[in-house]
Amino acid sequence: MTLNGFVWARLFVLLASGFLLTLGSSLASDGEIAYVGETRCKTCHNVPETGLFHSDWATTPHAQATLVLTEEEKSDPSCLGCHTTGYGKPGGFVSMAETPRLANVQCESCHGPGAEHLASARRNLRNPSATLPPPGQPNEQTCRGCHNERSPTWKEDRYVAPDGTTSGFNYEMAFAKASHVEVFRALQLDDPDPYNPRVRRPCAE
Repeated sequence: MTLNGFVWARLFVLLASGFLLTLGSSLASDGEIAYVGETRCKTCHNVPETGLFHSDWATTPHAQATLVLTEEEKSDPSCLGCHTTGYGKPGGFVSMAETPRLANVQCESCHGPGAEHLASARRNLRNPSATLPPPGQPNEQTCRGCHNERSPTWKEDRYVAPDGTTSGFNYEMAFAKASHVEVFRALQLDDPDPYNPRVRRPCAE
């Protein structure tokens, strides 16, 4: 079976089982795009032929971000904003009891809510020539939203650059750790440029 045939067959099975979201459910109550959680991202983005991105993410501290919180911190808004996915946003994390699927810093923390991206895969079964809307691409501002002086674990000398200078956050160094470099290498693709992140290939490609 060709790569395209394999991926389309995989999507068909998922759709038949009702796993993918419908277009209507891709919107939060106020019309904003909603969050879906890393298990749904894994469906397409953990296939060897197109890259084991989910498995790579699962080995990072981001995937364990909620586990480092105390029970008290797990209900503290000042902590949840940077230790969960979409907290305070439409369709995002609410609490460990209500939305455990959005615990930790998941794919959508960096790439934005994915309900429309996921729902479009279903529409593509009817129109294979259509392209999936790509996930959002993180930039330095995305990272610094949490990696800043407001963090209780902030250290002024956490990063040591090749020239010996230290800083509390170094985007180029941090991006190299979180940008799935080894996954791209396994796909025999060039490493992503931290100033111009690669647009990820859609599942149906």
